[in-house]
Amino acid sequence: VLGLDSVQLTWNAPVNDRDGFYIYEGENTVAAVNANTTQWTITGWDRSVQHCYEVVAFNGAGQSAPSNSVCAGPVETPTVQPTATIQASPTSTAVPATQAVAGPTATPTASPTPV
Repeated sequence: VLGLDSVQLTWNAPVNDRDGFYIYEGENTVAAVNANTTQWTITGWDRSVQHCYEVVAFNGAGQSAPSNSVCAGPVETPTVQPTATIQASPTSTAVPATQAVAGPTATPTASPTPV
């Protein structure tokens, strides 16, 4: 599962004897977790590049073959473009004031200005 600031990995544990799991990103070990753990959340990752992860079971005899590689990223930060709607009475002249708007949508209503 991919979030804006995290990646959550989930896997099925084999029924064989295992002491835990290693989570790898490329050649680097990201985490070592116990045998009952079947998900891990990675936070603080750089969203602008692709990251690929694999999970490996381990026990006293060594390591299993790696899981399928799962990749996340790059992810663009979503942007929201503000919109504005100006309403005026058809029988008057409206002069909307310039104003700063905090939030994705603004609907200023102009008051009629006498001519």
